[in-house]
Amino acid sequence: MDRLNSITRKPNRANSPEVEITRKKSKKAGRQPDWPPNTDTKKVCGTIPLETYEAMQKAIATSHKELKTQNKFINEAILSFLKNEE
Repeated sequence: MDRLNSITRKPNRANSPEVEITRKKSKKAGRQPDWPPNTDTKKVCGTIPLETYEAMQKAIATSHKELKTQNKFINEAILSFLKNEE
């Protein structure tokens, strides 16, 4: 039976002093925020027609390249709309 255990039983490497697992979380991992640091934000969601979505993607890729993300594009559109309402 000892021979069977020695063949099938794997050593516990988690408790081994030679194995050390460290994970560092990079601050640069993932997409960087669209807003300056220390800006309060609120996530909202809206449903738009597919035609509007496609037009928005086209505008971001062509005529509004400075607004690189949907968040920035939608924020600018809302602010522009609100300014026109005043």
